Amino acid sequence: MTNTEISLILKEIAEILELKGENFYKIRAYRRGARNVETLSEDMTRLVQENRLRQISGIGKGIASQIEEIVRTGRSSLLEELRSEVPTGLRRILGIPGVGVKSAQKLYYQLGISSLNQLKEACEQDQIKELPGFGEKIQEKILQGISKVESSERETLLGIALPMNENIIATLEKFPEIENVETSGSVRRRKGMVQDIDLVVKTQEPKTVKEKIIDLPAVYQVLEEQKNVLSVLNTVGIRIDFYLTSEKNFYYYLFLATGSEDHIEEVANLAFQKGYELKKAGLIDKETEQGVELYSEFDLYNKLDLPYIAPELRENRGEVEKAHKDKLPSLINVKDIKGDLHIHTNWTDGAGDLQDMVDGAKNMGYEYIAITDHSKSLKIANGLSEFQLERQVEEIQKLNHELKDFTIFTGTEVDILKNGELDFSSDILRELDFVIASIHQGFNDPGDVITNRICKAMENPYVKAIAHPTGRLLGKRQGHDLDFERLFDTAVATNTALEINSSIDRLDLPEELVLQGINKGVKFLISTDAHSTESFKDIQYGVFIARRGWLSKEQVINTYGLAEFTESFLG
Repeated sequence: MTNTEISLILKEIAEILELKGENFYKIRAYRRGARNVETLSEDMTRLVQENRLRQISGIGKGIASQIEEIVRTGRSSLLEELRSEVPTGLRRILGIPGVGVKSAQKLYYQLGISSLNQLKEACEQDQIKELPGFGEKIQEKILQGISKVESSERETLLGIALPMNENIIATLEKFPEIENVETSGSVRRRKGMVQDIDLVVKTQEPKTVKEKIIDLPAVYQVLEEQKNVLSVLNTVGIRIDFYLTSEKNFYYYLFLATGSEDHIEEVANLAFQKGYELKKAGLIDKETEQGVELYSEFDLYNKLDLPYIAPELRENRGEVEKAHKDKLPSLINVKDIKGDLHIHTNWTDGAGDLQDMVDGAKNMGYEYIAITDHSKSLKIANGLSEFQLERQVEEIQKLNHELKDFTIFTGTEVDILKNGELDFSSDILRELDFVIASIHQGFNDPGDVITNRICKAMENPYVKAIAHPTGRLLGKRQGHDLDFERLFDTAVATNTALEINSSIDRLDLPEELVLQGINKGVKFLISTDAHSTESFKDIQYGVFIARRGWLSKEQVINTYGLAEFTESFLG
């Protein structure tokens, strides 16, 4: 059981308690516990085994007992009891952007609405706008939100699904009946949002393996069982599909289960031209009508005179044609990243102090970081005033004198205000090493207005990068409708990098825009927006998106070593 899974269970308990109108302090305790578990660097299972749970801030006796039960049994009896007391549909309503617990309670207790269908019908009959505190505009937003929830049903952030996926593999590898197990599906292709977890399992004893999987504590419900397929729901509601196969077809089924369907179709068409067929039984030689044994996915592609195509590229965006012409990009890897240039500390809304973040970056093997705490207008994040920023710069300079083989760049994440001006004057910005600009206000402005604001920021000579350019929050908020042609052109003209933000709920820029930006000659920055040392590990998710966008390390400014980065981008 991963820390993320435990955190999700505690969050759901808090959510249902709030829906039921339970004690405020009890709800807050579960929320705080969930947050602390999620950001903890230590493994919760080990803490339970060593009886050290109470050492964690915000974990009292009651929540500690819940966590112990979750770790030891894989489930929470309290959560199961609460789920039975509140309609499932009511919790789905909370997924609608702008609908909080109080709104959901009004809908339930005043109109008896406990499902998306009932809510949609009530909106269409103009019942919602008559409720106190709602109105016509909110009714329209709710109706739009229902469509978004329905279209993203069952989708989970990759940053939540991947640790679970790895935890399941670690469990299955202990089964003596299993010879090999590999990730497949959209998790292997590293999509930012995934519908399920898919695993291909090599075994000669599928019946025994299925029985042992069903008996796992983390399995909440069996959805489907066939001879060589098992689908289950885990305790946090994520579907997991297991494909069981023999050694002969393992890599063929890994290829099929990885997808995407469009990629497989393109490969199948090429295979047919080369004298092969992709059938359920395997890769078939049309001349001999015999199956072709594959010892890796490399073998499959080689049979078709193709180089290996990385899973992140398998989306039918021209990768088969490029591979045939030997023109696939050399994709960036996590090890190529030399520094993180978007970091927050406890000077604003971060958890670690300057030394903590330096130590965390060193543990990642980095050569440099930039401290980019929020600017003064972002009061919710304790944005720094000019005076506070000057004091922080002094602290960074002192720390730099003490460091060997590591550099801290001074900086800020400066807000782009509604009028397009920056939150700090140029007199302040010119004194900093690395300025990253971003939008945290005016989200409802038209796309052309936000485009103007971002382009104006890029024209400031002290702005080096734009953070999370589209402003999207996966599963919660659509990105801005920007003029990307103009955005890319301005970025190139001003030598401003566009960020691929690695926060698991952002992953912004999206991969399709990365691909467009590459063709325009844009430079990119992959950073974590770290608010704790634990967040440094999220850099992998930004790199995944970069790889899905066909990005090579040469186009990413923080793959440069310290000397080259300083000369090329700060000079």
